[in-house]
Amino acid sequence: MGSQGTTPLNIGIQSIPNPTQQTVNPVPPVTQNPSLNPIGNPPQINVQNVTPRSILDMPVRGSRKAPKTFKGQSSYVTEFLAEYEDLLSHYNVTNDGDKCKTLLRYCSRAVKEVVETLDSFISSDWDGLKTDLMTIYDKEKQDLKYKKRDLKVFTKNSRHSSISSLSKVRAFFRDFQRIAGWLKKKQKITNTQYNKALWDGLPRHLRPKVENQIMRKNPNHDLKDPFSATDIISALESIFRRDRFDADASSSDAESDSDTDNYSSTDDSSGASDSDDSISDTERQKNKRPEGHFRKGKIQKRRHAVPLRGVITGKEAQDRLSKLEKEERRAADEDRMEVLIKKLQNMSLDDPDYAVHFYRAYKLDPSITQIVRPP
Repeated sequence: MGSQGTTPLNIGIQSIPNPTQQTVNPVPPVTQNPSLNPIGNPPQINVQNVTPRSILDMPVRGSRKAPKTFKGQSSYVTEFLAEYEDLLSHYNVTNDGDKCKTLLRYCSRAVKEVVETLDSFISSDWDGLKTDLMTIYDKEKQDLKYKKRDLKVFTKNSRHSSISSLSKVRAFFRDFQRIAGWLKKKQKITNTQYNKALWDGLPRHLRPKVENQIMRKNPNHDLKDPFSATDIISALESIFRRDRFDADASSSDAESDSDTDNYSSTDDSSGASDSDDSISDTERQKNKRPEGHFRKGKIQKRRHAVPLRGVITGKEAQDRLSKLEKEERRAADEDRMEVLIKKLQNMSLDDPDYAVHFYRAYKLDPSITQIVRPP
């Protein structure tokens, strides 16, 4: 067969729709947030346009960001200067002259009058001004806040007190730690002296109970060394724990024990300690009588024990009355003195009321200076 020219067939073929294709609705245009850039990210902040903090931005006195106004307290001078220097660093104040002048903004009028006369302030010597302030306002006084004598006074008073609950245990340790902890931190006393002082401050009626608790847990403890403070407090918390099944009875027993110690010389208490352990709590409550109630036999016994005296009249009566009034005044003064001593021991020397209480105590008894520090 001879080759013939092929003519392409022009057949009209209509497009057949693809069954997998779906009609897509047109998507509405997205409205751009003017605060965002075209790709939807937050606008970049030009750091160069941010004004750095300066001395002009420092807070005014009395505002929340300002240090507490310095009024010359020796207990605050170190803290005040530290807070002020942090403020200077935060507001980029580096010039010594600015540091000295701006300091006056946070001082009381009396302190300003002192600072403005100092050579270190006049010459803009910031380091020298700090040293002068700590010297003039007696920073050293804080370094000698307590002495060993203060700890001895505390332990002498506390050993005669009463601890009958967990709250009192923790209050006792807070008062002890305030003095002994400070002395230990300043290396005025050793750790052994610290532990010994805590033991000395315990009320005497509690010491056997505490020792028994500790020795049960650590029977190999060498009694040449004092018990540790941790062991003593742990024993006390175990004795007075609030969830004990006999917590109420334990507190009443502690009160009855202290009463027995105080009144052990009376006739009715003889032999009571031997039989007290055998009496149950129920019987003890049953035998407990209302306050002010006395048994007839006791009253008759006391009437026969005390001889009757005749009526005293005339000068003898006046002398007796005068003597009783003096004793009453002396007892009242002793009670007031005891209250004042406790207040002074719990107050700081910088407290404005310290001098007032000390003056009242000094008027009652000048020997107060041997017990507490004068203002």
